[in-house]
Amino acid sequence: FSNCLNVVTMYDLIPFVMQDTFFKEWDKKTTEEYLSKINKLKSYDLFLSISESTQNDIIQHLECNPEKCKVTYAGVSSSYVPDIYPKRVSNEKYILYLGGFDPRKNMYRAVEAFSRFSHSYESDFKLYIVCAFDDESKRNLIAFAKDHNILEKIYLPGYVDDAQLKKIYK
Repeated sequence: FSNCLNVVTMYDLIPFVMQDTFFKEWDKKTTEEYLSKINKLKSYDLFLSISESTQNDIIQHLECNPEKCKVTYAGVSSSYVPDIYPKRVSNEKYILYLGGFDPRKNMYRAVEAFSRFSHSYESDFKLYIVCAFDDESKRNLIAFAKDHNILEKIYLPGYVDDAQLKKIYK
């Protein structure tokens, strides 16, 4: 197998990029194992990434030659293909946030940006935040939205299955 290329698909390098956030939560062994794997990546011949952002992180943080990096965007289920004759399920205006409470998902920044948008344009848009959350996370998010004077514009359905999500997308 000496003639074979070592190829890896990278979804992100977030723990490496955001070490201050992630490593303080991990025990020493987990951190060492992660860094050992990152170090091994430097010997790979080709990096496939799912986004331009991930590709840029590979180039910058792993000091990788850009010619060894290619973006291969992640696919989407055929159930999310737009309908030929779309039907509007709701006339409500909303911005949809799909993510989570993991720091890399930037939920609080999304809420802050929505607050600025909402106050700047006096819009009647709502912010739908669709993700699983525990009671403490929900309380913190509600307090944050209240501090930004947009609590009445936030809708928190929690986790939704694919059938519900498809309706929300419409």
